[in-house]
Amino acid sequence: MQFTAEQIAALVGGTVEGDGNATVSTFAKIEEGRPGALSFLANPKYDHYIYQTGSSVVLVKRDFSVEHPVKATLIRVDDPYATIAQLLDIAAEALDCLAYPECGPDGKWNADSSALPVGAIFHVLKCVFLIFCDF
Repeated sequence: MQFTAEQIAALVGGTVEGDGNATVSTFAKIEEGRPGALSFLANPKYDHYIYQTGSSVVLVKRDFSVEHPVKATLIRVDDPYATIAQLLDIAAEALDCLAYPECGPDGKWNADSSALPVGAIFHVLKCVFLIFCDF
């Protein structure tokens, strides 16, 4: 699935700076960014990566000051950490409901099913991502 910067901004209450039609379909650390990826910048020690990242879209704090030209489209949010966690949770739920017909009408995985939801694995990966991305 692909999402535009405008769609993501609307979902998380952010403001787009750059190409609102820039699309993403995956996540990447800002230093490992590539086209089609969504990254975030919250820790000032990573500020320099914003100028060289290959990511198409980057979540930044609303008050982040751009000192040089940036290729990526920025989405300004109150808290990039919380926003990326929110988006990862949304992605996990979407994966569960796409991959498993056991999802109920509320979009939640049916715990009575014997199938392991993809989102459960995705949630573990999110936890690992948050731990090892120097938060």
